[in-house]
Amino acid sequence: MKVHLLFLLVFLGFYQQSLAQDQSVGGGLSSISNFYSVRYDNRDLYRSSAGAGIRFTYEQTAKQLSTGKLTWGAMMGFGRSDAWYNRPGWKSRYYWSHLLLSGRASYVYPYSDKLDLYGGLHLGLHVASFRESYDPPVPVGYQPSEWTRMNLYGGMFVGGEYRFQGQWAAFAEFGYDLMWFTLGAKLYL
Repeated sequence: MKVHLLFLLVFLGFYQQSLAQDQSVGGGLSSISNFYSVRYDNRDLYRSSAGAGIRFTYEQTAKQLSTGKLTWGAMMGFGRSDAWYNRPGWKSRYYWSHLLLSGRASYVYPYSDKLDLYGGLHLGLHVASFRESYDPPVPVGYQPSEWTRMNLYGGMFVGGEYRFQGQWAAFAEFGYDLMWFTLGAKLYL
């Protein structure tokens, strides 16, 4: 809860301190994927899973260029995913929860009056929580994986946004990170 409150205060601080035009807040639904391994009978067994998340952003123009603009901002995301792992006589279920807090910078190219294309980088923290459940109880020789941790998080993204009349825009973004596809909306302030 303290991390959520800290990010909210930083987010509001960005909003209060910056009176530049061309600021936006956005939100969207994201897809998430996980890759993990378990050890059983002296073998490493690998699986992957998919899930969903939600992401919020704040961005503002840092510098206008002759061919576009540079922006900077912040991102906060939440996500969950789970997967079943089946073996003869027993199965387990894996649950992941993710919290992402990062800064982001991008280059925005105005393709037309209503369509902008962009790409950029982000860097921050990734807090991952992991747990397992078993049916029936865990067999002898099974070693549960430990995936709960906080680490440095970074990635790249590309996307496009279509600006409607007024202050609203819809966007689609692909990223090389935990949230690999996001679809959402932005409000320009």
